[in-house]
Amino acid sequence: MIRKSLFFLVIFVCNFCVAQKYGFKTFTTENGLSHNSVNDIIQTKDGYIWVATRNGISKFNGKDFENFNKANGLNSSIINSLFEDSKGRLWIGSFDKGAYYIEDGMIISLEDIHQPNYYTVNSFLESKDGTIYLFCNNGVIVYNDGLQKVIPLNGIDEESIKPSQASWIDDNTIYIATSDTGIAILKLKEESITYINSNTHGIEDVTYSIIKDSDNSIWVGTKGELLKLKNQEIVERYKFDPEEYNINRVTDIIDRSETELLLSFEGNGFTIFNKKTGTYDEMIRQRNGLPHRNIYAIHEDNEGNIWLATSGLGIVRFRDKGFKLFDDTNGLQSNNIYGMASTQNKSY
Repeated sequence: MIRKSLFFLVIFVCNFCVAQKYGFKTFTTENGLSHNSVNDIIQTKDGYIWVATRNGISKFNGKDFENFNKANGLNSSIINSLFEDSKGRLWIGSFDKGAYYIEDGMIISLEDIHQPNYYTVNSFLESKDGTIYLFCNNGVIVYNDGLQKVIPLNGIDEESIKPSQASWIDDNTIYIATSDTGIAILKLKEESITYINSNTHGIEDVTYSIIKDSDNSIWVGTKGELLKLKNQEIVERYKFDPEEYNINRVTDIIDRSETELLLSFEGNGFTIFNKKTGTYDEMIRQRNGLPHRNIYAIHEDNEGNIWLATSGLGIVRFRDKGFKLFDDTNGLQSNNIYGMASTQNKSY
């Protein structure tokens, strides 16, 4: 009996238990990107993709890049972070010259509000009243139409700490992932700091990423682990492949939905993590066709594209896992395909 379903003959080539490959699109300096080493990537409300690089920032409209660097008013070439506030201003955190913001097409430098040891800006948050918090090496700058105050961040034994990302917990509490002291808990009214780290809770002192999700769970990315916290206590530890511990550094976390997180890794690509089951389908990495293994930021745009910031190959766009590639690693005799045929017989 002839079956009605059509199957392309090329699918006759089986997967042979090798890693499935997916479709990626890479954008580099050859496409107009300002630099191939990328630290952050966001989409603003007007739909543009903005990219923080080691040579300024790039604005992408889906076809062309517009670059901003020293010629446009940036005093620093190395940009760490990007953030859009409620007024539509784009905030820019640099490695060595403090912060900027773009408003009405103008780049406004805030270098004058930074003390010399507060020039490295790693991330931003905004409070309900529009106050912007700039998380710098050694401290937090509080800004609202001018410098309000500086809150020093002193670590254990009075060593200054280096924040990487921060997340609101409530109106008075911010959790800060640091690269040397675990999670710093900042109480704004009291201007007090306590810690969740190896000395107090047995977690890795090197933490890269942190978010609070819609279920009020706090997720922390560390070296080889994803942690789930509630009320300052670890309630779950999700350890990735112990044989690949050193390359599963969770650099960024996106709360994708009620059930999913997007995780990026320095060394091992990215994955889609199920919050309810505590599992993931697979690491999507170079064996799946991902052009670069070191991903420093991940972002999903309003069309469902996943954007990846790499350490040397620009930005990578990933659409979805439904689109798959078949090549000679899957059993094809050649990667040069000149034609295809279909069959109605499913009995191959």
